[in-house]
Amino acid sequence: MTNNTDEAQRARRRNLLLAFAGLVVLAVLVAVVLVVLNLSSGAPMADANTAFNEGNYEEAVDLYTQELDANADNREAYVNRGMAYLELDQNGNARADFQQAIEMDPEAGPRAYYGLGTAQRRLDQADAALENYNRALELAEDDSPLLADIYWRRGRVYHLNLEDFDAAIADYRQAIDEARGEDDDALVANTYLGLGNIYYEQEQYDEALDAYRQYAGLAGEQVAGAALERIEELEAGPPETTPEATPEATPEVTD
Repeated sequence: MTNNTDEAQRARRRNLLLAFAGLVVLAVLVAVVLVVLNLSSGAPMADANTAFNEGNYEEAVDLYTQELDANADNREAYVNRGMAYLELDQNGNARADFQQAIEMDPEAGPRAYYGLGTAQRRLDQADAALENYNRALELAEDDSPLLADIYWRRGRVYHLNLEDFDAAIADYRQAIDEARGEDDDALVANTYLGLGNIYYEQEQYDEALDAYRQYAGLAGEQVAGAALERIEELEAGPPETTPEATPEATPEVTD
């Protein structure tokens, strides 16, 4: 009788151990499945960021769209897709994405406002662009790598759209200071070119010559031929005609 009781107890213990082991295995399997699902759901976003960073903007747009199809609340995907649209010069699509991101969270950071301002400037909506660049500056941290670009782009609104040359010069100068801190020679070069154009238009020829020289030194082999012509012209002395009557094309600042 005792032997039968002991055997029954041992059988119950074995069954309990087997049941417990089964539960552990099941829990592990569930955890693995959840991890795989999480990785799978994040794959389009990660792949989209990689494509964007490698300059494959059309692929990035497709992948960000896949991410948004699966997760319509992903504000960052809207911002990043908007940036990709800007690179493709699809400014209407970019504007829509940035506006959607801002609607989802108006306080989330400066990138959406910066991107929206850029899309609006390209669409000749200067006043709206200025407002959004101002908002981007309000939200940006003091050490944000965006600062230089925001100041430069806002300066272009003042310069090319609103013809507020004093404000443009101030923003261009601030952009140069910020960009030097980020070792962004390309942006510094473009900004000096913009300054040279303003000073030339305002008949401040010494300042224009200095700015054009700064630009040429930074641009290297990428220097615009029109800027070299301006340097040669100004080194020979002040133009005999007013800037408006000067036949040479104004050196183009790349966007």
